[in-house]
Amino acid sequence: MLSVGATRIPLPMPLGQPLAGYINRAGGAAGIHDDLFVRALVATDGVESICVLGVETLCVDAALVAEVRRRIGAASAIRPEAVLIAATHTHAAPGGVSRFALDPSAEAYLGALDPALRGQVQAALIQAAAQAMINLTPARLVTGTARVEDVARSRIRADGPSDPHVPFVMALDRDGRVLAALFSLACHSTVLGPDNLLYSGDLIGAICRGLEAHWGGESVVVGLAGAAGDISTRFTRRAATFAEVDRLASLAAAAIAGQTVVPAEGCPIGAAREYVPLGLAPAESQASLQSHLAEARRRLDALGGDAPEPARRLVQAEIEGLQVALNAGGPRPAQVQAEVQCLRLGDVLLAGYPGEMFVEYGLATRKALANKHVLIAGYANDYIGYVPTPETSGGYEATVALVAPGSGAKLVEALCRLAANGQG
Repeated sequence: MLSVGATRIPLPMPLGQPLAGYINRAGGAAGIHDDLFVRALVATDGVESICVLGVETLCVDAALVAEVRRRIGAASAIRPEAVLIAATHTHAAPGGVSRFALDPSAEAYLGALDPALRGQVQAALIQAAAQAMINLTPARLVTGTARVEDVARSRIRADGPSDPHVPFVMALDRDGRVLAALFSLACHSTVLGPDNLLYSGDLIGAICRGLEAHWGGESVVVGLAGAAGDISTRFTRRAATFAEVDRLASLAAAAIAGQTVVPAEGCPIGAAREYVPLGLAPAESQASLQSHLAEARRRLDALGGDAPEPARRLVQAEIEGLQVALNAGGPRPAQVQAEVQCLRLGDVLLAGYPGEMFVEYGLATRKALANKHVLIAGYANDYIGYVPTPETSGGYEATVALVAPGSGAKLVEALCRLAANGQG
């Protein structure tokens, strides 16, 4: 018999704290537009349990995740590999929460580590898991896949690959009410730009709120950012405003809420993880980076002030990436042990990938596991930066990526191994 419990726990939002995500943002948090949360879902079949924690931060790191898993395990029977912690990647959350182990200079946009704030976020994650376990109640699962157009597209070029499919799973109580839901949207949660100084869950947070309001009661909706490394609203948004966040979010929420659902097959639960060694890409010389930066600035000047905003933003982002690369410094490891995680809920699979996987890898994962209902969780359990395809060159994402070309394929292969072996 399947039981599911869920909850929402507010996150700390100290005023004056630097916001994480944009290197060219000036000033700290000036207020709160919408509250930030940890949303938790726990499911158990009486033998195995899993816990999914969606947290409205820019990212999480492996050390933070390990400590939360340890403390959840100490208070329950949930194994560490059965706890998935995924950031929504909002750029309107407090900085200072997480580290980017591969690039110590990333504090320029992550914020200097704040141990007290980090501890508060860890405590909220642990509290959310504990409360979700208290809320366990008999449930049945239904699944669906919405098609969401005109929200998320390639942010590298207007005609680039994207993924309009938004798979979701819902847990219903005996009366058919929605207890909890999970959805996966391949999109950066970056409708709001660097000028925003108000706390906000941005796009994914607004979709969660919209669905929770639609289903009413105590329903909890966990939003997962999928393989979103090269996907955003750059070519679909009309402005970088809260009204535009709500407009785009309402399109996605309406598509999910209106989608026909089918019962999930079976309810056995499983969890597994694998650590994949990834090499780092060779660093580009300072002289080469300076040359590319000068050329990008010439292109931005040539566009002029009347150029469409997406075209200007594309070059501005490239310039920001080159500045990040030029300022990068500090010791780096020769390789990173990247965690891939697979959680199973009957025929539903949750695929946890660290960092910013390009959408092509999300599409490849779902194609390889076409007999399963796959929800991809990017920014899960650690942050390893961008994971572009080997064909990607130039632009912000390729410039700041630190893992070696081919890393994405290795992560997908590991995930598929876990699924094929019946693990997770």
